[in-house]
Amino acid sequence: MIGFGGIAIAHAGRLLGVPSISFYDSENASLQTRLTWPFIHQLYVPDAYEGTTPRGRTTRLPGTKELSYLHPTAFTPDRSIAIRNGLDPEADNFFLRIVDWRANHDIGKTGWSGELLSAVVAYLEQRGRVHISSEVGLPDHLASKRYSGSIAEVHHLMGHCRLMVGESATMASETAVLGVPAIYCGRDFPGYVRELETAGLVHTLPAGRSKDLLALIERSLSAPPAEAKAARDRYVAAKPDWSHAVIEAIDRSTARRSPPYYGSSLESR
Repeated sequence: MIGFGGIAIAHAGRLLGVPSISFYDSENASLQTRLTWPFIHQLYVPDAYEGTTPRGRTTRLPGTKELSYLHPTAFTPDRSIAIRNGLDPEADNFFLRIVDWRANHDIGKTGWSGELLSAVVAYLEQRGRVHISSEVGLPDHLASKRYSGSIAEVHHLMGHCRLMVGESATMASETAVLGVPAIYCGRDFPGYVRELETAGLVHTLPAGRSKDLLALIERSLSAPPAEAKAARDRYVAAKPDWSHAVIEAIDRSTARRSPPYYGSSLESR
């Protein structure tokens, strides 16, 4: 069995004697990982992962999980599909992502205020079209800006935007590997986000400093778009296509004749 996170397969695999393979990247999901790691057969994490992992059962991969489905060998944003999903071909487009903070690792946390979201939208709509992807309800004055296109085709739109701003580390990383500048203003900063920031693909800002967000947006927009694409090309050229790693992980596990080893020993990075 193979999954992302692994909590749904680790215990079942232990009881049934079926190898379980997990890919994961969020160090802040401490409850989930404490329940999963002692029982998972093999864990794959980004090389930048900073949390504890099962000793002797962890493989580190360069790059981020987004390279399993947005690597240039597998995906190229299509402008016609982006237009079909709301892209304004005559203006700069901006993508905003708001989350509902209901994941197990988000318990007790809160996101952007309504005032901050309104201020960011007001700033960006003077410069182009704003698309808001939100897991929560939007106030009436912003409802018309909600992304209403296909969920399956949203990355085509993201790949043709001028800038992404939001509180989702995953979607900031997705936008970054598409070659679009991204700003992540959130609560947690996993290792893969810090790696992307070092590579010049993502700008980060703690939620507690949200008053500085508009200034960071202004600085990001002052940089030529070609810089972000060049930084993405350099980053991707040095990283593997994670989809190949998934297949190789399955091949290695099914070829192994010995029963899976389980244990509670953890190691820290």
